[in-house]
Amino acid sequence: MPSCVCFSDMLRKINLVLVPDNQSHDPQDFHKIAEKIRALCKDVIPHVCLPRQLSWIKWLYVGRPTLYVAMRPLKHFKPLRGCKLGGVKMDKAEQYRHLEENNISTPRWEPINATTRLSRQDWGDYVVVKPNSGRGGRGVKIKKTGRVKGEKYCDGEEHIVQAFVYTGPEPVVYRALTLFGKVLYLECSRNSNCGRKLSGPNKFGEVGGLNIVASARGGKRELVRDSMIESFAEKVATICFPNIPVLGIDVMKDALTGELFVAETNPFGQTWHFSSQIGKSIARDHGLEYEKQFGAFDMAAKILIQVARQRAE
Repeated sequence: MPSCVCFSDMLRKINLVLVPDNQSHDPQDFHKIAEKIRALCKDVIPHVCLPRQLSWIKWLYVGRPTLYVAMRPLKHFKPLRGCKLGGVKMDKAEQYRHLEENNISTPRWEPINATTRLSRQDWGDYVVVKPNSGRGGRGVKIKKTGRVKGEKYCDGEEHIVQAFVYTGPEPVVYRALTLFGKVLYLECSRNSNCGRKLSGPNKFGEVGGLNIVASARGGKRELVRDSMIESFAEKVATICFPNIPVLGIDVMKDALTGELFVAETNPFGQTWHFSSQIGKSIARDHGLEYEKQFGAFDMAAKILIQVARQRAE
């Protein structure tokens, strides 16, 4: 991405307002990114503003084209001038429908209702049942296909059923954190604490009680490079969610075919793990340095300059 400023850019000053969620993130992350933006260009003027300040500070930015970029939804905020881009609340079913509409591969799925009955011929021997709302892996269960009876899940909480993707002897998932379609880090989570290894997609009867959540507590996490997964995640973010700044895209890789599937995109925005409490805990426990893998904050500065020039109003 270009870091230099052409003459026409110099004539047009732009406000870029970064809005961290100070309850989940360290605002200092965004001050660091703002400093890098100031060092790279003169036309994009960065500001860091907490959500509670927006109602009055917006009056300071009416004199220039402005872009607000938030890590979480800004549902009730209306700029006096400019465009706002932030997180969006979407349950799993909404995410999957949106992905499918854009021809992105997800494991076969459907909502569970009172009449749900599944056949092994269509779904295989085992399926995954999970809450539609998403609860950080809680409530995710592997079931024999024939034992999924819809009436058991009509308890007020919506569930979905999903085809099981065999990611290897231990459950594995990749988390790509993207900012406007570019991967800032790629993390691999492996449930090495799942119990006996799963020798194939239909071998649950041999192991019993296996936890299929790859990011479950007690497993292994590492930062990795995988150009196919990085390109896939960037395609997902660019095509499906161009107006959502930050996504935590969870990608599964079929161990038998190599096919990639989106497990979740986390569009709400609770994924900026450079300074979140969960992120700091994971980094400490596994010796990870999220910011250093790809030079995330340097990348973020260049990405935000480009987006501000394109989308400030």
